Parts: sequence; C-alpha cells; structure tokens
Amino acid sequence: MRLASEFSDPALLVDMGLVLGFALALVAIIAYHPSLRAKATTRAAAEQPKTLVLYGLVGALVGHLVSLNEMMALVVFGIGGLMRFRTDMGDAKDTGRVMLVAIVGICCGVQSFLVATLATACGWLLIMFLERQVVGGLDVMQVQPASVDASSTAYRALISDAGCRIIGERKSPNPKRPAISLVFTVPARVDRQALIARADKLPSELRGTTDWHLS
Repeated sequence: MRLASEFSDPALLVDMGLVLGFALALVAIIAYHPSLRAKATTRAAAEQPKTLVLYGLVGALVGHLVSLNEMMALVVFGIGGLMRFRTDMGDAKDTGRVMLVAIVGICCGVQSFLVATLATACGWLLIMFLERQVVGGLDVMQVQPASVDASSTAYRALISDAGCRIIGERKSPNPKRPAISLVFTVPARVDRQALIARADKLPSELRGTTDWHLS
C-alpha cells in the first residue's frame, strides 16, 4: 500500500521535511526584512509577511507536485483560476489558506500522502505561530492641530502600557483624514475592551474621535 510505504521511508520523510523547512526559512528572511517592517504604516503592510510565508509554503508544494508530474502545472493553474474568479476568499491571508488546503487536497488526490500530511502539520503550526499576535490599528480624528503631537504621545503610551508594540505611525494635518494613525501588534492576552475604555478616559484636550481596528 502506497500510504504505508511512504510513511515507512525515513529518507523521504527527512527529504520533504527539509524541503518545506528550508523554503519557509528563506521566505521568512525576505518577508520579515527589517527595512520593510520599519516602514509599515498600515495594517495591510504589517500583516503582509504572514501572507508571504503562507504563499512560500504553497509555492514549495506546487514545485514538488510539478516535479512529480509536469501535467500537474495545468491542474494547479485550473484550481487557481477557479478560486480567483469563483470564490470569495476575503483578504490575502485567507487566499493563502484556501490555496494551502487546495494543494493538500491535490496531494492526497495524487496519493502523495506523506507530503499532504507534512504540509498539513506545517501549515497548522505556521498559522498558530503567525496568529499568536495580530496587527491592530487606531485612527484618531478631530484633534486640534496644536494638540496632535501631545495626543499622539498619549495614545502611544496607552497602547504600549497595555502590552502592545507600536509598529508605525502617521500624522496628517489634512482635516479630511485621521489626524493620527497608529499600527501596532496586539498579543492574544490583551484585553481589547479594557484598552478602548482606558482611551475614552484620556483628558478631553488630548482625546479625539477614535476608530479602532482590533481583530
């Protein structure tokens, strides 16, 4: 039985483990480049590395399938087109997860059970690791121009004291845009409602109309 023979071959197990691990390591080096991370001033930009890592895993699996059978390139292309035009997948991270489970299904279909199992385990651990903390955002509007710097300092301190880490900040003198936009990481342990409640107690001269983006 092919299923049993694949899992009883330690050389194949080690080989696929190294392929997936090496691919993730190289992709992570690019995805989490410090120069790009420092310039992230939006939630989408801050979350992008997670998407890139997931796509890197999908790419490694696609490469393996095509190496087994060149005709699999047409299958992967067809699946990608179906998902692109017929499936509402939400943001880019959701797209990565949909592609990952589709590739796992294809692996099972071609009876590459070891690869499917390793990809599932790798994807599960990867998602758990990447989602340990999410990226949050705060837009502060209707702040007096003279108070923007002081207000920004107050909100930054509030967010940092809650255990979050500021990634990026943008200030705008344009009254049609938020006066202050902050992007920060939010660990799972942070009480989001308590954070919002504390922000509502800031002095009136520093407090603006807030729009929180907390996943």
